Amino acid sequence: MKCELEGLFWDNSPDKANRHAIETWGAWCDPMMPGGGVDNADNLRGEKTRPGECYKGFACIGVGQASVSTSVNRVTAGTLHSYTPMILKQILRSRKLATTGGKDELIQRINLYMQAGAGLHSRSRSRSR
Repeated sequence: MKCELEGLFWDNSPDKANRHAIETWGAWCDPMMPGGGVDNADNLRGEKTRPGECYKGFACIGVGQASVSTSVNRVTAGTLHSYTPMILKQILRSRKLATTGGKDELIQRINLYMQAGAGLHSRSRSRSR
C-alpha cells in the first residue's frame, strides 16, 4: 500500500481540507468506464461528514483494480514526528518561520505556533492494487 501526504491546511476547522479532499476524487474517475470506473464508494461526496469533523472516504476504482482511501486528519504534537524534515520545513515556511535546526527543533517551533491557536490539518491518500 502506498500512502501520500497530499496537502497541509492551516485552519482551526478541517472544513477547507475536507472540501479539497472531496474535490480531488474527480482525478480518479474514468469517463470511458461505467460509473466513471468508481464502485463500492463510501462517503465519496462527504455526505456522512458533519461540519467540523474530519473527512474519510473510500472507493474501489477501475472496476476493482485498486482501492483508494482519502482522509483528513488534525495534526497534533504527537503526529509531527511522522513527517519528514522537508515537510516540517514547508509547514514553517508557510508561516514565515525559521526553518533552521534539526527535526526536534522544527517540531518544537511548529508546536509553539500551534499552541498560539493555529490549527493544522493534513489530507492524505492511500492506494492499494
